[in-house]
Amino acid sequence: MPAPVLRSQLVTFARQAAGFDVIGTSPDEFINDPEATGMVDRAVHELYDLLVQARGEEYYVKEFSFFVDPLAPEPTLWDLPQDFYQLLTVYIQSPAFLGFLVIEPFMEREVAVLKTQSLIGTYYPQMTRYRLRGEQAVSGTPPVTVPSALIEFLPTPIVGFTAFVRYLPVCTRAAVGPTITSPDIFYDGINGWEDFVIYTVAAKMVIKEERDPAPYLAMRAAAEQRIRTLAGQRNAGEPEHVVDTRGWLRRSAMGRVGGIRTRLWYP
Repeated sequence: MPAPVLRSQLVTFARQAAGFDVIGTSPDEFINDPEATGMVDRAVHELYDLLVQARGEEYYVKEFSFFVDPLAPEPTLWDLPQDFYQLLTVYIQSPAFLGFLVIEPFMEREVAVLKTQSLIGTYYPQMTRYRLRGEQAVSGTPPVTVPSALIEFLPTPIVGFTAFVRYLPVCTRAAVGPTITSPDIFYDGINGWEDFVIYTVAAKMVIKEERDPAPYLAMRAAAEQRIRTLAGQRNAGEPEHVVDTRGWLRRSAMGRVGGIRTRLWYP
């Protein structure tokens, strides 16, 4: 079960750790509330990346699905969710085959060959490959675009299919506060692991006051070590072990069609 902690509490705890817990003293002169809140948000993002690394990306995994319509204006490019952070797996489903099929990314040198498959009439959904694309923000007259993540499919789809994207979301910043009149943001402290955030922010506060941050960095390092030691043990009954996810049967089903590697049949 998560152990939610309010962002405002983290600001208070960090100020107390840095010795700024008296109103009218240094926090008002050096660190105002908006700046302290920003420090906490950035430190929480560091903690999130630390948990992703220690626990494994699958701990926070989300899944997004959409239909790839070959009649769409741009059938090869599709938007990913706004909270997209890292891609884990892409698989598809189509009436052309039974079950689900995990697809693989393609490289730039394969683009011409993959596009050719749609032109010469040798396309079938099982040939689908993907890669991530990015779109930069465009300013000017409306509609103004914002940076976004895209996924590109090749060969150009001729038959529609459903794509499923399993991905790691960004660190959640907004959540329902304790009351409507006093909004705040909840973060998951897990089991006192918010100490990593507290000491990170406290160190930044004392640095701004030109004090020695070494004691706070030492406590931050101790909190980080605790997280790295315990976070990976998310399921003590199922310890991590090495598994051959492809196997000889699946490798034997690989071949080449039109100069690109593709599956000839699917176990």
